[in-house]
Amino acid sequence: GGEGLLYARTTHWQVLQAADSLMASPYERGPQLGLRVDAGAAGWRFALETEYNRFTLPQDQDRTQGRLVGSRLHLLGSLSHPWRAPGWWVVPKLSVNAASYRNSSSSVASGVATRVSASRVIPSFSVDAGFELERDTEAFGRALHQTLEPRLLYVSTPYREQSSLPNYDSAAKDFNFVSLYSDNAFSGVDRVSDAHQFTAGFTTRLVDATSGAEA
Repeated sequence: GGEGLLYARTTHWQVLQAADSLMASPYERGPQLGLRVDAGAAGWRFALETEYNRFTLPQDQDRTQGRLVGSRLHLLGSLSHPWRAPGWWVVPKLSVNAASYRNSSSSVASGVATRVSASRVIPSFSVDAGFELERDTEAFGRALHQTLEPRLLYVSTPYREQSSLPNYDSAAKDFNFVSLYSDNAFSGVDRVSDAHQFTAGFTTRLVDATSGAEA
């Protein structure tokens, strides 16, 4: 009823530097150990990702500018019960983002102290629903199927203070169609956006009635 993935890797970077300025290197991971599981039964879907990372910086990088090194153990889990039928879907989901940090030292950046050891757990609830409506039409001298796909997403995530936690791999997502219907405004693990919001929108497509290719 599911599948799993166990993985281990290490990541290192060689940043091409300019003569007049120093480019900050991305964090290196050594090691990165993880397990991902995706399973389902009786209409329920369960997803789990747990990962250990040791974040370091290249030896030629100055570590005195408020950039910490350390380790993080995180767990991302979700439980959902999708209802899907031709023309509509509803997916309620309960998820959790938990992380525990062990940093090499504490620091103060922008007046905020980052602790040597810290952890947090942030739950989230969402409901994603939509329709897929179709009609026959003609345009560009050919028969087409036109779709109308309205979608509504509700997300509820409580506020948790995170400024005292390190940020190893999170950044604000670009504004696009995928991030618009995301339950977290940040990529990565270290930052989770609080929310009590609805997102509503729709798309429409023109599909060739003969070939099925999207026009």
